[in-house]
Amino acid sequence: MKLQNFYLFSNVDTQSLQNISRNIIEKKFSHGNIIFYKGDSSENLHLLVKGSVKMYKYNSNDEEILLHYFNAESLIGEMATFEDIPYPANCMAESDVTIWSIKKDDFILALHNNPNLALKIIFSMSTKIKILEQSIDLNISKNSMQRVVSLILYNKEIFEQRSRIKIASMLNMKQETLSRVIKKLKDSHAIAIKNKVITILNQEVLEKNLQ
Repeated sequence: MKLQNFYLFSNVDTQSLQNISRNIIEKKFSHGNIIFYKGDSSENLHLLVKGSVKMYKYNSNDEEILLHYFNAESLIGEMATFEDIPYPANCMAESDVTIWSIKKDDFILALHNNPNLALKIIFSMSTKIKILEQSIDLNISKNSMQRVVSLILYNKEIFEQRSRIKIASMLNMKQETLSRVIKKLKDSHAIAIKNKVITILNQEVLEKNLQ
């Protein structure tokens, strides 16, 4: 696969692509392997070429806090790289994963020469800030109902993309609790579910559960 085939690098000039490509290091990880730990150096950019990864941290009770899942063709941990700080979270392969490690200096030069690439990076980082805000919001919610409702309002598409087990993990609850809450929301006619697709029927009812 060529760099220019990725959405992020489409329309990047040929010289910049060549500069980045000649220094790329390909790394492969098996399911369950750690890609980087919190506190590791973030000197290079990581482009997720194949597979899925999860970003997570541990709280003061040594309980895992799931931040987000990322799929192929995503940059992972780029905010730390741009800020020259260690990675603020752990990253684990959720499947067999291929990552391209890109030299930061090559990427910065490409940003200077390609305004469209800079705009895509800004959009990517903005999206991840929203994801972080959502994760914080989900984890400070008082009860399981509030967590599930918040996720439905913020990102109901994730129920199509992830299994109930993984969604329960993201919400720091048991799968049985998640299923029970979803049943209550269906019974109250706040939502409908068909083939994993959630349709909001009554947003007012959902929002009342957040109070």
